[in-house]
Amino acid sequence: MLEEFKQKIISVATALGLNGIYECYGSYFIAVDFCIVAIGSLAEGSTREQALSEVDSMLAAVLEIRKRCSPAKASDIYLMLVCPVGSIDSPFWKELAAEIERDDRLARKHVWLPCADSGNFEVFVANTFLAKPWDSPSGTVDALKLMADDLDMPKGWQEVLLNTELETVELINKLLLLDKESI
Repeated sequence: MLEEFKQKIISVATALGLNGIYECYGSYFIAVDFCIVAIGSLAEGSTREQALSEVDSMLAAVLEIRKRCSPAKASDIYLMLVCPVGSIDSPFWKELAAEIERDDRLARKHVWLPCADSGNFEVFVANTFLAKPWDSPSGTVDALKLMADDLDMPKGWQEVLLNTELETVELINKLLLLDKESI
């Protein structure tokens, strides 16, 4: 399961600017433009103590990596773990995953509880920094469009604000003109 998980994470990270994949201290690490991700797995049949011991071993590897990173990258290390297939239906694994994710030592943690067919990976990724909130073909978020339905904007403002061809001064002048016209 670890290999499949690693490949899925690498695939998502590649779209975000994957810089490298490393194996050191018995763990896999990937470097994305802005952070480092350690990848690991928890074995089927593990007890709580065994699983937490495995997490501690991975955190020891994270600590070694942190020592070699710039301060900016050292503060942005993630540990992504995969549990056994079907663990999403197990109260034991759900409780353990929640406990691991609450632990804020050395790295932020995300735990994937795969369903029987591992088809819930996208849901897992959507709850991490690897999520792609955009849905436009250009690959960018247009926050104004996402919020437009909830905003009570003066007449004409939305059209001006969404006009990407306007320079800053032109945009401000058009907004002021619309404001004067509404008085």
